[in-house]
Amino acid sequence: MKRQEQKPAWDNVIVLNAATGVGLNCKADFADAAILFQQPHAEQPIKWHYARAEGLPPRQASLTVSKKSGRLHFAGAGVSTGGPVTDVTGLSADKKPSRNLRGKNVTVAPLAKSIRSRFPRAESDGDYAVFVEQSWLTNRAVSKKGPDGFTVTLSAPAPKEAMLDWMIVR
Repeated sequence: MKRQEQKPAWDNVIVLNAATGVGLNCKADFADAAILFQQPHAEQPIKWHYARAEGLPPRQASLTVSKKSGRLHFAGAGVSTGGPVTDVTGLSADKKPSRNLRGKNVTVAPLAKSIRSRFPRAESDGDYAVFVEQSWLTNRAVSKKGPDGFTVTLSAPAPKEAMLDWMIVR
């Protein structure tokens, strides 16, 4: 901050500018981290430039970690995985995180015409969408959405061994 231009003295510290099999190879056991990013003053993104075209700036994707919450933020064209995504506690398209994702093979009492489904962890409020499937043919309606769960009302009574699956999205 004392420099006249108020920017770093160097643009890069390490530049790997060669065609290689591996750019950086950490082949040891590390007591703390193989790569450690610390954010003493500002969030430090990891950036990728892609889709370079002559006369145009490259497109950019970045991964940043919030200094306050530790939440990862990816900005780019989307996310694809070559494998499963596991241990997801909820899906949310707004700022409030969802604490529940789904109920699977929920037993419904024989002849029941409604079921109160309770969440393992309370949601912050009842502002979420519920998707329900049941193991028998009948109409259904979701009502009484709240932090603790929701009610499913069925037009036909549940048969023996009836099951219900649900999923919520905030």
